[in-house]
Amino acid sequence: MIKNAVLFRMSNTAILNLQSLEEALLKQTFTECSPTQELSFGWVPPRGEEHGALVETINGHWIIKMMVESKKVPTDIVTRKLAEACDKIELESGRKPGKKQQRDLKEELKFGLLPSVLPKRHTILAWLDNKASILVVDASSVGKCDLLISSLVKATDGINYTPICTKQSPSTGMSEWLLSGNWPMKLAENRACELKAADDSKAKVRYDNHCLSIEEIKGHLTTGKVFKSMALEWNQRVSFTLTDSMILKKIDVLGSNSEADSNTAANGDNFDTDVVIATSTLTQTIQDLIESLGGEAETQEQAEAVA
Repeated sequence: MIKNAVLFRMSNTAILNLQSLEEALLKQTFTECSPTQELSFGWVPPRGEEHGALVETINGHWIIKMMVESKKVPTDIVTRKLAEACDKIELESGRKPGKKQQRDLKEELKFGLLPSVLPKRHTILAWLDNKASILVVDASSVGKCDLLISSLVKATDGINYTPICTKQSPSTGMSEWLLSGNWPMKLAENRACELKAADDSKAKVRYDNHCLSIEEIKGHLTTGKVFKSMALEWNQRVSFTLTDSMILKKIDVLGSNSEADSNTAANGDNFDTDVVIATSTLTQTIQDLIESLGGEAETQEQAEAVA
């Protein structure tokens, strides 16, 4: 269900109200791009059912989903047509268009071509864990959460969403675990990593399906490289790749043995089953991961100072 996890700390969650959130999201529902519109986004039912609820509450967790539609005119077409338009102006007037005129021409061309461009769509799933005051967004970077976060801020007036930072940086933590061999309880390396140089050389080394405790990798760490990412496994139940920016990627729930999981699966509702399994396992995974990195930092500056 959730393949990536960007973590945000939610403030003032006591004021969250399910009915109020549903009503607020209804004011921002998704509509497709108009013929000359480049971007449109809004909320859609998480289950994919037409006219379904915009907030699904399952096992105490709230699930929401945003739809994003975009249209982009290919750069090479705009460049070619702009050159043709400039040549025509020069032929008719005897002078080349200036920079401002070229910029205006470029925008006119894009505007005129947009109706013929097929739109692309993607969805962003998010999960509000009100008990832990954490928002989990299924995205590969903080930047890709911007549209969802900005819309959610409008819908939940008075609540702030701040990326979670740990007192020890993930990169430093991964280095210490590997070099010392002292792994946090329930966490283990999972045979893949990427290291990068800490200087301006931008040198990178990647290992896939490889034991990470070899001297070669330890040598990279002792000579200045740091972890950009590492594949990890939690409690033999969840595998994921932890990045140096505290994002969990390639999440895979490996198994399920809880009574709640079994009962939900028996009801035949795959959406509910997926939510229960994901939230029940990832809640503890996230908590253990934060604790293994020294706990949560109050500010980004504190995290950087400790790292």
